Amino acid sequence: MPRPTRRASFGRFVQALGAHFRTQVSNWSIWNGPNLSTFLGPQYVHGRAYSPKLYRRLYQAASGALKRSVNGATGPGRVALDRRVARP
Repeated sequence: MPRPTRRASFGRFVQALGAHFRTQVSNWSIWNGPNLSTFLGPQYVHGRAYSPKLYRRLYQAASGALKRSVNGATGPGRVALDRRVARP
């Protein structure tokens, strides 16, 4: 489970990527890995699906970080992320 500090670290990492590549990248993808336990875990907590909540939290951290670092830039690289992914 990502603790808030891990989500914050992930957000800072993504923000640094966005700032570094904001003039070179116009389309951003938060991740491209499948929803498998080898890529992200835990999948279940106490018998209930947990990975959707986990993905959502990571998406929110990353999308906010990208918007802060990229949308403040001039020129190419504005972030337009698909919000349907972030809905519960």
